[in-house]
Amino acid sequence: MMLNDLPALTDGLPSLYREVIPLTPERHRGLALRTDAGYGFAGHSHTLPITVDEFAAVQRDYPILFTTGERPAPAALLGVDPQANPYVDGNGRWKDGAYVPAYVRRYPFLLIRHSRDSDNFVLCVDRTAPHVADMPTAAGANGANTLFDDKGATKLTEQIMQFCVGYEQGIERTRAFGDELKRLDLLVTPTIRLSKGGRSVDLNGFRAVSEERLAKLDDATLARLARSGALSAIHAHLFSMQTLGQLEHLGQSIEALSKRRAN
Repeated sequence: MMLNDLPALTDGLPSLYREVIPLTPERHRGLALRTDAGYGFAGHSHTLPITVDEFAAVQRDYPILFTTGERPAPAALLGVDPQANPYVDGNGRWKDGAYVPAYVRRYPFLLIRHSRDSDNFVLCVDRTAPHVADMPTAAGANGANTLFDDKGATKLTEQIMQFCVGYEQGIERTRAFGDELKRLDLLVTPTIRLSKGGRSVDLNGFRAVSEERLAKLDDATLARLARSGALSAIHAHLFSMQTLGQLEHLGQSIEALSKRRAN
């Protein structure tokens, strides 16, 4: 059975995903993963979700901000232009040396629960992604990139599943971290003005930890945050804010955004 023969989930999907279907060895024995697809699919995303497990790596390259929804969630800010990701070039290559968020590395795969209250997940794929192909010839030398063979899931698929499971576990830790920030009322909604080349842009619509509120926490609370690792994550977030003025192609992004707003 070909990818396009299956009904796809299209509603309520996370960012970047368009048409998601479950993977099964019975239906997808000929399915292959292309390793040369690149990151063009993320070329128009100026923010990307991250987990608290990534803060130490993300802080070096991107500001870590929090969403303003009911449940605060961290995201890496890649640029100020909502229509562009300056870390992905025209050939779909991510900037050398810059951290690639796990959310991007997970694509086009993800886990979906069997039901709302279920602890069981099924491995799914975005069938519109350039990473996957129905033709066995896309599998590479000796079928090294096939997802299923006569015995079922290949080692590659098992590795993908392990990565996705680890990512889901990271999401749970991230939700707990966000809930703690909210419970302690540490988040504020600042407006930050970035300037470059005589132009400026205001960043708003996000939340950040207030250093003033953090300093007012009692010793017992700070000790508890330190033991859980939350305090280290908070410090990584605060440190990451220093990278705001160092974002890739910041001047070009501000200029493009300013011109669009002027029209």
